[in-house]
Amino acid sequence: MKRYFLSFLISILCLHTYAQNAYFAITGGLNLSHPTGYEMRWGYNIGLKGDLMFSTTSNIYFSPLLRLSKKGWQETIYDLDENRSTLKCNLYYIDLPLLFGYKFPLNTTSNLFVEMGPYIGIGVFGKAYSQSNDYATDNLFKSDLYKRFDCGLSASVGIDIKKWQMGISYNHGMIKPTHGAWNEMDPKNQTIIIYTSFYFNR
Repeated sequence: MKRYFLSFLISILCLHTYAQNAYFAITGGLNLSHPTGYEMRWGYNIGLKGDLMFSTTSNIYFSPLLRLSKKGWQETIYDLDENRSTLKCNLYYIDLPLLFGYKFPLNTTSNLFVEMGPYIGIGVFGKAYSQSNDYATDNLFKSDLYKRFDCGLSASVGIDIKKWQMGISYNHGMIKPTHGAWNEMDPKNQTIIIYTSFYFNR
């Protein structure tokens, strides 16, 4: 994971040479996620982001993010004796959204903003298990059940207040992240992200 963060920081420094104003932040928050057809499961996210303004007078900017994101889902299942259990899945991705945004100034210290763009995700580790403990996998991304690569579209809205940013995002996967029988319900990833960011240099 250190390699991904180092690559991200180098990219930000390179982009900084082309941007009139560049601001950097640590970000984190809550995920509510599930593939299509499965029950929602909570998770978290933490990472780094940048806002690269195109000029000193422009409200348009480019906002790359790099974050570790816990996603997942759960499903009610029954065995042959009709005993009920819950199958739970926790998945950890390194996500890289590449968003373009626009800020709507409210006053000299606060803005509303909207952002939109693609994201890519790399699965690093994950586990599925049932409440009855009769089923478990150690790493879904090393099995034949889950693909390591995910991609889709991301959109965010929120508010900036001085060094703080609060927002909500929605990520919608464009490909099936699973293999085999788990593909039957067309399970594309869907994630609602509620987050707060703190900017070091704004």
